[in-house]
Amino acid sequence: MTASRHASPQAWEFRLAEAFASAIGDLADLVLDVLQDGHVTRENLDRLALLAPSEIGSESDERRPCQNVLLTPAGANDEAGRRAAGPFF
Repeated sequence: MTASRHASPQAWEFRLAEAFASAIGDLADLVLDVLQDGHVTRENLDRLALLAPSEIGSESDERRPCQNVLLTPAGANDEAGRRAAGPFF
């Protein structure tokens, strides 16, 4: 997809990004280091295990946006699909 045809970020994408950033806290620097270096130590991998989806708290700000992204029915990105799927946020 070319840049000119790339869809603008939706409000829910910003909410999910903000919730994720808030949830990972001090691990953000480690994530960036691992991504930039292209490798991870076992020690750091153990620390990063806290970022697994199974570690998302049931009442966290991150939970609902993640569920909505992962469980959105096919076609829910068009107007008719969004109406059929109901409210997400």
